Amino acid sequence: MTAIGPKPAPIPDLALTSIGDLLAEPDAVTPWLVADRIPAGGLTLLAAKPKVGKSTTARDLALAVARGDEWLGHDCRQGLVWYLAFEGRRQDIKHHFRQMGATKRDALAVFVGEAPRDIAARVQRRAMTDRPALIIIEKSASAAAP
Repeated sequence: MTAIGPKPAPIPDLALTSIGDLLAEPDAVTPWLVADRIPAGGLTLLAAKPKVGKSTTARDLALAVARGDEWLGHDCRQGLVWYLAFEGRRQDIKHHFRQMGATKRDALAVFVGEAPRDIAARVQRRAMTDRPALIIIEKSASAAAP
């Protein structure tokens, strides 16, 4: 009998752990930004059809984290939030945050405008200094990376 298909590649230095050792390992503790919903230091995507409330949901989340409030019934760890809007009008975004009760005391910084070509590098450099707890990026297809 001959084997069909390519031969599986060998796995170099395959380190196996016995089930006993695996079960004895301490459980990892997940640090949450929003309790049981959004992990700290993770990547979360909010996606839906147009005009169903993604921007409102994202702005509500931004304020909840900036204040350390609850969001959708879940506790938030308070921290600096960046809200980067690469679509929408500055006046509309300002008006919406004002309607939602945002004040100058909230730990929230906003960018509204066209995304520069090197936006990822700029965000990464600045984040290393400011250490935001949450970065929300609202972008259009035109702001996609090349």
